[in-house]
Amino acid sequence: MVDYTFGRQGRNSLDSGYFVGNERSAQILRKVGFVETGVAPQQCSARGEELPSADMLLTRADWLAFHGLPIGSEWLLIRPLSIEDVPDLKRIAGNDVVVPMLAYVQSPWSQKDAETWVNSSQFSGRLGFRLGIVDRASKSLLGVVGVGPKPASLMYFVDQDHWGKGIASEACHMVLNYAFDRFAPEEGKADCFTDNPASARVLKKLGFVAVGEGLGESAARVDAYPIILYRLRRDDYESQKQ
Repeated sequence: MVDYTFGRQGRNSLDSGYFVGNERSAQILRKVGFVETGVAPQQCSARGEELPSADMLLTRADWLAFHGLPIGSEWLLIRPLSIEDVPDLKRIAGNDVVVPMLAYVQSPWSQKDAETWVNSSQFSGRLGFRLGIVDRASKSLLGVVGVGPKPASLMYFVDQDHWGKGIASEACHMVLNYAFDRFAPEEGKADCFTDNPASARVLKKLGFVAVGEGLGESAARVDAYPIILYRLRRDDYESQKQ
């Protein structure tokens, strides 16, 4: 329920508490990530009197930290997306070169559709999320990386102005580490259009293996277009890290 509240409803904080002495309730709240903020009297209807009650708070930042987010490297930060990112997302993903490589993005990308896209894949403590790739120094959004629910499918795109800098490879590597370690799927999947060799190189660098071909659709393309299907077994990914 906490994951749903922060991930799907976008809340910034959540309050709770327990009557002092109810250590079992206290332990449950602490395990979720709540921290105590003080003690105040609270009416207990069953006893007909006021009892000391510990107030507890869980902020969105603490919830993300509790789940291991954000994650990052020396120069990149991977964090949840927000509505404030929509202008940058429209600029990056709506690029005429980038958008044909994406499944659900249109060009031009309307404000409403972009907001829906962000809200539909907020991180909620489970597989099925998209995260922003951010430059630590400038705080600017460089792209998006995400993992689908079932199967655990990798997706990503990067601002064309920052291609060729290793951003996609590093961001995907960090998110794969996080996804395999936290959620332990047996394998990850991905695909790319055959006219996107740069994406194919990223997948191969990460250890993905081509397993077949098919047809894929993009909202920015008129017809279905050939794609290459890739797979990465968790055991293979773990072995290449050693």
